Amino acid sequence: MGDRCYDCMLRSHYFTKGFSCLTYGLHEREIMMDIKYNSKGYLAVKMGDILYDRMRHELGSLDIGLIVPVPVSRERLKKRGYNQTALMARQMRSRWVMDAPEENVPETSEHILYRTRATIMLRSLNPAQRSLALEGAFAVKSGTEDGIQGRNILLIDDIYTTGATCDSCSKALLEAGASKVYVLTLCSGGNRRPSDVDVR
Repeated sequence: MGDRCYDCMLRSHYFTKGFSCLTYGLHEREIMMDIKYNSKGYLAVKMGDILYDRMRHELGSLDIGLIVPVPVSRERLKKRGYNQTALMARQMRSRWVMDAPEENVPETSEHILYRTRATIMLRSLNPAQRSLALEGAFAVKSGTEDGIQGRNILLIDDIYTTGATCDSCSKALLEAGASKVYVLTLCSGGNRRPSDVDVR
């Protein structure tokens, strides 16, 4: 099997390679529910440490030019008060700066990607339906293209299930001129065979 999960064996993606830190089990789900729906944004900052620890030995070889968190909709941002992926991305970069001040640590940009529309809840959808629901749901803000031209982007998200969100974001970044997009998520549904239970 090598270093490819079953998902990447079954389908191609716009991003070059993805990394994840945790399997999305019951405890991880509880943490994410607290972050998203119980106003515990401080946990997202702690999760940023986990992202950094997972990636520390990968970062140099990937030649990252910019760190971009997946955006949330305006409605969810207003209700939640924060974008959990942005909090994780900020903390990851802070750790990077502290641990490797001699390195050229890329900036984190929270204003390059935006959601073009609110999307329906994806939990009950299969991979094809998720891809359709998220088609064109993300775009690069006009006037920011110069900041990503020819750069390798590290896209940060909280949970990887089918890759539909990461693909939609990656497609927008690549079409705007990014060289490559790498994906880093806190949790994933696990390296499951297609017949295994899909943890939503």
